[in-house]
Amino acid sequence: MLSGLMEFLRVPSHQRYAGLTLDEWVRELPGRLKTDDGQLGTLIRQAFGDALLKHDHARLTLRESDMKFRDICDLARQHGNRAVRFLAMATMFAGDRSEVDRIDSLKAMLHDECKSIRCCAIICLRQIGTIAALIAILDDGNLSSMGLVGEESDLLWEVRRSGPAPEYAASLARFVRGGKGYYKNLWLAVDALADIGEAAFPHIRELLADKSLRVRQYGLGAIFRLSHAALPLIADVREMLRDEDPGIRCSAASELWRINGSKDGLSVVLSLRDHLSADVRSAAASALRDFSESEASAEAALQQLESDANEDVREIALFRKKHAEQSL
Repeated sequence: MLSGLMEFLRVPSHQRYAGLTLDEWVRELPGRLKTDDGQLGTLIRQAFGDALLKHDHARLTLRESDMKFRDICDLARQHGNRAVRFLAMATMFAGDRSEVDRIDSLKAMLHDECKSIRCCAIICLRQIGTIAALIAILDDGNLSSMGLVGEESDLLWEVRRSGPAPEYAASLARFVRGGKGYYKNLWLAVDALADIGEAAFPHIRELLADKSLRVRQYGLGAIFRLSHAALPLIADVREMLRDEDPGIRCSAASELWRINGSKDGLSVVLSLRDHLSADVRSAAASALRDFSESEASAEAALQQLESDANEDVREIALFRKKHAEQSL
């Protein structure tokens, strides 16, 4: 069905409907879709004819010469038969409606109960290819939930390749907060958000202040990618030294150091080196590596963790020395 839709859409609209009356269009379109399943073609033709003839509210007949395709689609996209909705979507994409109308109509199909229709709507929006169309997929596409992890990744790379477009910032932040994407793609969205720069700062602040630990971690990831460019956000990062999660506090201390050499978080990290949780001690060891070359207290704490009872903590604490030995 997908290949049939794409074949149909390749035909210019003035050729696609030229010389056809409405009833001829209903009769001919299944053939033009070139479906492999003859029964499906019959179903499409019959179902779409039924939608026109039996719609109680519109009282439509095939003989109404002034019937517009977009009017049919607006009525048919809520039809109980998926074949009717499929045809409605094809017409919404291919008709003479404005880009805004087409995107709005296709967005509605992103929530259809039929996965094939949702996939087709995504294909149509990708073909439109404008910022507004791609944002619609980001906001409503739920690609990962449909198993389209690769397509989701491609979409985010497409957003990044388009340059630092501020229009994407709010949608990227919503995508990260929603957490419905594949985890690697969520980090890709964080990268895209950081690429946007200053225009994305209000949205990054929202991530840093989010109730979800995971989302706050993504916010700090954006800070990491911004590096020195995150200086306007330093007050927000400093606030995270009081976060309820010790791992977040360690990460915030590291980011303050990376942004402008601030040692404000060192005392926080030092206080966590003896924490009962090995995960927290690991986070502390990772942060202490940033301070150890210039701060004796950090170096001493890191040496303490090199002999920690937990192997993972020791590995992190010893990483710098092992790396130096390998470089010789």
